[in-house]
Amino acid sequence: MKWRRRYFSIILLGLSLSTLYGLEPVSIKIHGIARNAEISVPPNINNDLLPVVFVFHGHGGSINSAALRFHIELYWHEAIVVYPQGLDTPSDLVDPEGKFSGWQSSVDDQGGRDIEFFDGLLQYLDNKYPVDKTRIYSIGFSNGAVFTYVLWAARGEVLAAVAPIAGVLPKKEDRDKLGPKPVFIVAGRNDQLVKYSWQMEMARILLKINKCETRRIVNTNLSEYGSTIAAPIETYINGSGHEIPEEALPYIVEFFKKTKLNYKE
Repeated sequence: MKWRRRYFSIILLGLSLSTLYGLEPVSIKIHGIARNAEISVPPNINNDLLPVVFVFHGHGGSINSAALRFHIELYWHEAIVVYPQGLDTPSDLVDPEGKFSGWQSSVDDQGGRDIEFFDGLLQYLDNKYPVDKTRIYSIGFSNGAVFTYVLWAARGEVLAAVAPIAGVLPKKEDRDKLGPKPVFIVAGRNDQLVKYSWQMEMARILLKINKCETRRIVNTNLSEYGSTIAAPIETYINGSGHEIPEEALPYIVEFFKKTKLNYKE
C-alpha cells in the first residue's frame, strides 16, 4: 500500500503544479511533432515589455520537475518563465539508448529539433505578449545546461545571458561558435557525473571568450569576474554534487536582471 500512496502522491503533485504556479500549457508543432511547454505569465502586464526566461530540465526530467525545482517565477514576478518538455534523447553519460527525455547536445544533433522548438516558443510568445527582445535568457540543469550552451552557440544573437548548472558544451566546433555573453556558472566540487574538472575547463574557456580580467569574491561560494567588453561572468561553486543548489537561484535571477543585449564586441 505504501508504494500506491507514493505513486498517487506523485500523480497529484504533477497535476497540481500548473494550479500552484499558475502555469499555462502551450503546444506547437515542429516538423509535425507536437512539442509541449508550460509558461508563467505575470498577472498584470500593462503593456510593459516583459523579459523571458527559458528553463530546461535535465535528462529524464519534465516540465513538472523543472517548475518544482526552479520556480523562477517566484523570484522574478515581472518575467515570463517558460518550462519546455524535452523528447526521448540519447545521452552518452546516462542513457545511450535514448529512453528518457532530454535535449540535443550539439548544434547539429537531432537535426536541430530543440533549437527549432526554442525558436517556435519564442515566436509564439512574441505574437501573444509584449516581449522585450533585449532580455531573453536561458537556464538549464545538466543536459539542460548543455542545451543552454547549444542555444548560446546557435542563437547567441537572441540571448542576453545564460546560466548553465552542472553542464559543459562537449564539442569544440560548438565552443568555437560562442561569442561574448554574460554567463552565470553553477558547479559542485563533488559532482561525480559531470566532473568538476570538466566544468572548470569550460569556465576557463568562457573567461577567455568574455575577456574577464578581474575577480571579486562576494562570499564563500559566489565570485564576480569583470569583463573588458561588458560581458561579465559570475560563478557559484560549492561542495555539492550533481544537483541544483536552491540558494544559487536568486543570484542567477539578479544577474539576469542586470544584463541586456548591449555588450560591446
